[in-house]
Amino acid sequence: MFERIAVSLLKGIIYKEDDIKLWEALVELENEIREYFSKINLELIIDKDYAYLQDINEEFKLTRKTKLSFYASFLLVMLREELLKENEIITKDDIYSKFAIYTQNRDEKKLRSNIDSAINSLVKLTFLKEIQNGVYKIRNSIEGFCNVKYLGDMNEKMEEYVKKLRMEN
Repeated sequence: MFERIAVSLLKGIIYKEDDIKLWEALVELENEIREYFSKINLELIIDKDYAYLQDINEEFKLTRKTKLSFYASFLLVMLREELLKENEIITKDDIYSKFAIYTQNRDEKKLRSNIDSAINSLVKLTFLKEIQNGVYKIRNSIEGFCNVKYLGDMNEKMEEYVKKLRMEN
């Protein structure tokens, strides 16, 4: 089971709700797993219902950084705000509505296509989980990846992003 946990962590985030047996083994083997990954400058981060690896220092980057599109970045911030309001469920229509606030909706088809791509990206990165057709659970792992520093950086870019949204539509 140790090998399966290690490989799963190297691939990305482990969620308690996705595989309870894997999660229980992770908790049971936590010290050994921490020691194993510390040898290659990776730290095991365990939250209440998810776990992932993080680089211990900035000198060597061992974990993969994913560059998000403009729409996916914007959506990530929106979803983080929803979690702050303790909303864990969101529909595709809710997401469209939230984007519409910032756009003039000249080209609704193009906007929806860009939003759909952003949603798909965040599903692939496991920040969103589709629980029904067009209904998504916002996963708490967003809190770890979209932290205060990230939000601060995004707030600085928000005006630029809103202008871009309005110009594209």
